Amino acid sequence: MGTDARVRYTKKVIHDTFLTLLREKSVKQITVTELCRLAEINRATFYKHYFDVYDLLEQIEAGVLERIRDSARQMREGNAGLHFIALLEHVRENHEQYAVIGSDHGDPHFAQRVSACLFEETRESIFHRLPVMRDEQKQIVCCFLEGGGSSVLQHWIQTGMRQEPSMLARLIFDLSDAAMTLPGN
Repeated sequence: MGTDARVRYTKKVIHDTFLTLLREKSVKQITVTELCRLAEINRATFYKHYFDVYDLLEQIEAGVLERIRDSARQMREGNAGLHFIALLEHVRENHEQYAVIGSDHGDPHFAQRVSACLFEETRESIFHRLPVMRDEQKQIVCCFLEGGGSSVLQHWIQTGMRQEPSMLARLIFDLSDAAMTLPGN
C-alpha cells in the first residue's frame, strides 16, 4: 500500500467517522479526541490533515462542491439533461453524506451552496437564453432559479430521495424553462 493509498484510506476513515458522529450531534459538539478514538487514529494523524472539525467539514463540502462544478461544466458543454441526471444519481448514491452534511447538525445551508455552485457555472447559458432582458432582470431570474433549485434539492434529500433522478431533473428543467419563457422574455 503506497503513501497515497494510505492517506486516502486514513482520510476516508476520518470522513466516515465524522459523518457517523454528525448524524448524532452537531459539528460544534464533536471533539477531535472523540473522532480520533472512534476512528482509531491518533490526534497527530488528524492534525496532519485538518486544523479542526470545522476544517474537516469544510474540506468535505469543498470536495462535494468540486464534483458539482465538474458536473455543471459538463452540462454546459454537452447534453445538460443527461449530465444533470448523472449528478442527481451521484447525490442519491451518496444520500447519507449529502443528508448529514446538509442537516442542522452540519451545514443547513449546504443545499443552497450546491445550488449556487450549479448556477454559477451555468449562469452564462441562462443569460444567453434571455436575450431581450436587461442584465438586472436576468440576475433576478437566476436568483429565482437558484433559490427554487436549492429548495427542490433540499426537499428531495430531506424526504429520502423517493423520486427518480430523471423525474426530478425533468421537473427542474420544466420549471426553469417556464420561468425563462414568461411574457416579456
